[in-house]
This record gives sequence, structure tokens and C-alpha cells, in this order.
Amino acid sequence: MAQGFRLQQVLNYRKGKEAEAKEELAQKEASLKSALQRLDLYHREKQEIEDLWREQESRTVDLKTLGLTLHYHQRVVQNLSQQQQKCRKLEGQTEHRRQKLKKCWQKRRVMEILKDKYREQVEWAEKKREFKINDELALNQYSRKGGE
Repeated sequence: MAQGFRLQQVLNYRKGKEAEAKEELAQKEASLKSALQRLDLYHREKQEIEDLWREQESRTVDLKTLGLTLHYHQRVVQNLSQQQQKCRKLEGQTEHRRQKLKKCWQKRRVMEILKDKYREQVEWAEKKREFKINDELALNQYSRKGGE
């Protein structure tokens, strides 16, 4: 059995696909992390505006300032909503990539198990051949000595 593992190219392909899936997952996780940071920023901005309004309740408020902060608050809430949708979408995509990576890993692992079994078969065949040669040598030596 001098030939190598016949499915080595398939194993290499599966390893490549797994590496691609890892890269895609890493990119999606980075995008999700960035989106979550932006979402946190919008939450803080919204909270700051609401805190500012609470402070100004006891004081007289300029209607122009109140209108501008209300408009800004609405814009922040709108951005917050859009960012939440984006985060949900990215979470779904990230989970999809995670599942894809898991499948790639499983397929690669199957090929590695087959390769290990092939290697065991080759080793067993080699040992069997050695035993046969050793038995023949012993038999030849025994027959040369005249079967003592």
C-alpha cells in the first residue's frame, strides 16, 4: 500500500472551507461588536437627553432649545431603532456563520477520521507483511537445519 490517502485532496478542500468559514464568522462577529457599540452609544445619548430634560424641568426652558432637543431626541430614538434592527440582523447572520463553521468542522473531522482509519489499515497491512516475511524466514531456517 505505497499509495497515500486517496481523499487527501478532499480533506484539503474541507480544511480550506473551514478556514473560510472561520474568517467569515470573525468578520461577522467584528461587525456585530461594532454595531453593539454604536447601539450602546445611542442608548447613552438618549439617556443624556432625558437627563437634561429632567434637570430643566425645575427651570424655565426656552421653547427653541426644547424644540431642538426634542428633534434631536427623536433622531436619536430613530437611529437607536435602526441600530437595534441592524444588530438583530447581524446576530442572525453571525449565528448562520457559526452553524456553517460547525458543519465545515464536522465534514473535515469525518475526513480526518477516515484518514486515521486508512493509516491504521496501512500500518496493520505492513505489520502483517512483516510477520509473513519473518515466518517465511523462520520456516526456511528450520528447513535448512533439517527440521531438528
